[in-house]
Amino acid sequence: MSTVRIQVRRGSASDWSGVNPILAAGELGVETDTRKIKVGDGSTAWNSLSYIAADAPEIGEISQDAINTALTMGAGLTKTYNDGSNTITINVDSNVVALKSYVDSAVTGLTNSTASTYLENADRGAANGVASLDANTQVPKSQLNLIGLSTNITTSENIEAQNLTLAGNLFVNGTTVTLDTATFTTEDPMIQLGSTNAGNALDLGFVAKHNDGVANHTGFVRDASANKWKLFTGVTDTPGPTINFAQGSLDDLELRGLTATDVSLTNLVATGSVTLPAGSVETADLATDSITAAKISIGAVTAEKIAADAVTAEKIADLAITNDHVSGTAAIHQDKISGLGASLAAKSDLASPTFTGTVTLPSTTSIGTVSSTEIGYLDGVTSSVQTQITAAVTALSTHESDTTNVHGIADTALLALKSEVAAVTPATLGLGNVDNTSDANKPVSTATSTAIATAKSEAIADATSQVSALISGAPAAMNTLDELAAALGDDANFAASVTTSLGLKVDSLTPIVRKTESYTLSSLTERDDLIEMGSGSPITLTIPADATLDFPIGTSIDILQTGAGQVTIAPVSGTVTVNATPGLKLRTTWSSCTLFKRAANTWVVYGDLMA
Repeated sequence: MSTVRIQVRRGSASDWSGVNPILAAGELGVETDTRKIKVGDGSTAWNSLSYIAADAPEIGEISQDAINTALTMGAGLTKTYNDGSNTITINVDSNVVALKSYVDSAVTGLTNSTASTYLENADRGAANGVASLDANTQVPKSQLNLIGLSTNITTSENIEAQNLTLAGNLFVNGTTVTLDTATFTTEDPMIQLGSTNAGNALDLGFVAKHNDGVANHTGFVRDASANKWKLFTGVTDTPGPTINFAQGSLDDLELRGLTATDVSLTNLVATGSVTLPAGSVETADLATDSITAAKISIGAVTAEKIAADAVTAEKIADLAITNDHVSGTAAIHQDKISGLGASLAAKSDLASPTFTGTVTLPSTTSIGTVSSTEIGYLDGVTSSVQTQITAAVTALSTHESDTTNVHGIADTALLALKSEVAAVTPATLGLGNVDNTSDANKPVSTATSTAIATAKSEAIADATSQVSALISGAPAAMNTLDELAAALGDDANFAASVTTSLGLKVDSLTPIVRKTESYTLSSLTERDDLIEMGSGSPITLTIPADATLDFPIGTSIDILQTGAGQVTIAPVSGTVTVNATPGLKLRTTWSSCTLFKRAANTWVVYGDLMA
């Protein structure tokens, strides 16, 4: 059985409103996303057409029938559906369902004697009333009075009280004890931390939470991993059994006095004086390179503070002492500087020095009134300057009087002067008639004439051979170039005549241009091209204005969609007009269209398009 499929013009609501076409009379247009339909009248644009109206009475009738079908009555209820008046009536069977009047009568009939067996709702949880029950059928803690209770209380729930006084011991077996108080007071002279810290795995101490722009913690804690007490700050994680010291840093501590057996300092910064007992710091107590220039104030070390032979090379780091650290009046004997004496002995005196070997002078060296530039002129001089000048003068004089072998000329006496050359004319050479002879009458030598005739004969023979191959389908009488020329006209039009008279054909190939992203026409050579647009995402081909790229009227360009990404044809906004129906989008992969320029800045697009 054959199947007939009818498809009408379709597109999304935004596609239709953007193109706004005029539908022919009776032509349908479907919005694929709203599933609404419009019918054209041949003159009204899409945006001004109304959608096909629904039949409101019919929809109402269908709705009422659907409600009647879906409405199911329970016990004691019946329904009556009047299709004519469009009403549904529900009746109640008072023998099954108690009416309000029946309930009111029953309640009013209750006597005082029977009322004692009932509990009024207002008495629940009220004074001299009864306790209420919560959702777990338990009495709320707020309604329990524990004053005077002498027996033990065991519960898995929370216990709340206004004040709690314990005469005995308090044992807390939970994980966390939280004191939400402003003041914590204890008479205990000793607070023990980490009573179960047998393996030294817990950090022990005191932690306080504070906020200096960022919520963090500070405290005084013994770091179990380092076996040291640390005063720290800046730890953001809430402290647990251990502290994440890597998050913070050591904090400052201000003391009036400090007594310690051993002190290890990374940096010692003293705002006042530091006094050490005599002999308390010896060279053996100082680590190698422990004292650097950065740690010694200028002028702080004097001769009185350094014992004889106390400072050795091992105690001073390389480049640790500079000029800024040595007093101007300090005397350093040459023997205290390694190699200084030997180096000075090898140097020449400044007064009347004597040099050996090669002496290299700076480029700015001058001697007396001779500048460094003048000294540079002597570079390369290997003999007496005066001798060289005298020889050069003699050679120049000899060159000026010489007439042979000058610059490659065997005898300069044979050279002609410029004035002598200018005096040479056709008349002086006996060729006075040359200037008055036309090109056609100028004499040609016999050898030149013979060469021209030979070349012409060979060219004609070669051309005859090639043309004979082209005219194999022409009349048999045209077997020579002369016969072909006589049949087609003069030699000047020979090339054009061959292509027209013999019907020779040149293959026509359509150039193919491939684009993988949105593209704007950019060259007049794209006329008659096939532009393939292939992309996985929607792309656009834009037609520029004549002011940018003026294609001749009558230009046609083919567009082919080779990918899944839909191709849209778009004009430059506000300048170019593009006419098309039903829209400017290629329908699917392998759909094509043609761009045709019909007037200035006016194009028409036709092909496998959609709105």
